[in-house]
Amino acid sequence: MSSVPQSIYLFSTSILLLVSSLSIGHITSSYPLSQLGARPDGSTLLSWCTSQFLQQKGVVGYDVIQGAFSPWIRILLHTSLYIATWSFFLFLTECTSTDSPPLVTSFASTTVLYGTIFFYNIKYGGAVSDPGNARSDKIRRKPQWADVKTNFTQVFTNTSNTVKWRCAVAEDSHTVTKCRFGVSEDNNEKVNI
Repeated sequence: MSSVPQSIYLFSTSILLLVSSLSIGHITSSYPLSQLGARPDGSTLLSWCTSQFLQQKGVVGYDVIQGAFSPWIRILLHTSLYIATWSFFLFLTECTSTDSPPLVTSFASTTVLYGTIFFYNIKYGGAVSDPGNARSDKIRRKPQWADVKTNFTQVFTNTSNTVKWRCAVAEDSHTVTKCRFGVSEDNNEKVNI
């Protein structure tokens, strides 16, 4: 009878933590509603956590406006990934059966790998919407318009005197869209126009 490797227990724990954090994030999605879209102050995950805890700013689970989990859920997700990586290194050390203690060796390997990736992202990883530096040279051209007055109907009509553009709002907008794309208003089915 063979014993179950410790890496299996660690991997099971990481899966359980992953499923739990995603479930908590989904269940508490957009709660409280008044804080939807409000981002906790700070520039790092730890400062966001303390800000969210002390100022009660931001949602508890998944924020649909920001498209991101709250800092607490993100820490659980990071922990889950860390434990999964640790279980992988533990599995490798268990397979090679070296004399060094597998738990310590695999934990050290995981910490080094995770720390390297963490510091690389801080040093070289740009933000998602980082616009970059200012232009090296300004755009020198200036917009030019003809200094004339034009009538609205002259500009937006074609040769057959039909208007090419019009403003449609509310229900009128829906009616125009449905007619333009051949959708019946009664049952939303395609119709030939």
